[in-house]
Amino acid sequence: MGLIEGLTRGKSLGHLLTGTRTVNGDGTRISFKTAILRGLTRAVPFEVFSALGSAAYPRHDRWTRTIVVDERVSSLPEA
Repeated sequence: MGLIEGLTRGKSLGHLLTGTRTVNGDGTRISFKTAILRGLTRAVPFEVFSALGSAAYPRHDRWTRTIVVDERVSSLPEA
Protein backbone atom coordinates (compact mmCIF):
# COMPACT_ATOMS: atom_id res chain seq x y z
CA MET A 1 0.00 0.00 0.00
CA GLY A 2 2.77 2.43 0.93
CA LEU A 3 4.66 1.70 -2.27
CA ILE A 4 1.60 2.41 -4.43
CA GLU A 5 0.82 5.63 -2.55
CA GLY A 6 4.48 6.64 -2.84
CA LEU A 7 4.66 6.11 -6.58
CA THR A 8 1.38 7.95 -7.20
CA ARG A 9 1.99 10.71 -4.61
CA GLY A 10 -0.96 9.86 -2.40
CA LYS A 11 -3.33 7.76 -4.47
CA SER A 12 -4.15 4.09 -3.93
CA LEU A 13 -6.67 1.92 -5.75
CA GLY A 14 -9.26 2.84 -3.12
CA HIS A 15 -8.44 6.51 -3.48
CA LEU A 16 -8.84 6.28 -7.27
CA LEU A 17 -12.28 4.72 -6.86
CA THR A 18 -13.46 7.25 -4.27
CA GLY A 19 -11.86 10.39 -5.73
CA THR A 20 -9.71 11.00 -2.66
CA ARG A 21 -6.00 11.61 -2.08
CA THR A 22 -3.67 11.52 0.91
CA VAL A 23 -1.95 14.84 1.62
CA ASN A 24 0.17 16.30 4.40
CA GLY A 25 -1.65 18.14 7.16
CA ASP A 26 -0.87 21.45 5.46
CA GLY A 27 -2.41 20.28 2.15
CA THR A 28 0.83 19.62 0.25
CA ARG A 29 1.46 16.35 -1.59
CA ILE A 30 3.01 13.57 0.47
CA SER A 31 6.56 12.46 -0.18
CA PHE A 32 7.58 8.92 -1.06
CA LYS A 33 9.02 8.56 2.45
CA THR A 34 5.74 9.60 4.08
CA ALA A 35 3.80 7.15 1.91
CA ILE A 36 6.12 4.30 2.91
CA LEU A 37 5.80 5.26 6.60
CA ARG A 38 1.99 5.25 6.25
CA GLY A 39 2.20 1.76 4.80
CA LEU A 40 4.50 0.53 7.57
CA THR A 41 2.24 1.87 10.34
CA ARG A 42 -0.56 -0.29 9.00
CA ALA A 43 1.44 -3.32 10.21
CA VAL A 44 0.87 -2.30 13.85
CA PRO A 45 -1.51 -4.80 15.50
CA PHE A 46 -5.15 -3.66 15.60
CA GLU A 47 -4.34 -0.58 13.50
CA VAL A 48 -7.48 -1.22 11.48
CA PHE A 49 -9.54 -0.36 14.59
CA SER A 50 -7.59 2.81 15.42
CA ALA A 51 -10.21 5.16 13.94
CA LEU A 52 -12.98 3.84 16.17
CA GLY A 53 -13.96 6.40 18.77
CA SER A 54 -12.08 9.22 17.09
CA ALA A 55 -13.33 11.38 14.26
CA ALA A 56 -12.11 8.87 11.65
CA TYR A 57 -8.49 9.86 12.14
CA PRO A 58 -6.68 6.51 12.10
CA ARG A 59 -3.28 5.90 13.61
CA HIS A 60 -1.46 5.83 10.25
CA ASP A 61 -2.68 9.39 9.60
CA ARG A 62 -1.96 10.68 13.11
CA TRP A 63 1.56 9.24 13.21
CA THR A 64 2.50 10.58 9.77
CA ARG A 65 0.56 13.87 10.11
CA THR A 66 -1.45 13.23 6.95
CA ILE A 67 -5.11 13.48 6.00
CA VAL A 68 -7.28 12.09 3.22
CA VAL A 69 -9.15 14.70 1.20
CA ASP A 70 -11.96 14.47 -1.34
CA GLU A 71 -10.47 15.89 -4.53
CA ARG A 72 -13.89 16.78 -5.94
CA VAL A 73 -14.61 19.29 -3.18
CA SER A 74 -11.07 20.23 -2.21
CA SER A 75 -9.52 23.53 -3.15
CA LEU A 76 -6.01 22.05 -3.14
CA PRO A 77 -4.03 22.65 -6.34
CA GLU A 78 -3.69 19.87 -8.87
CA ALA A 79 -0.02 18.97 -9.22
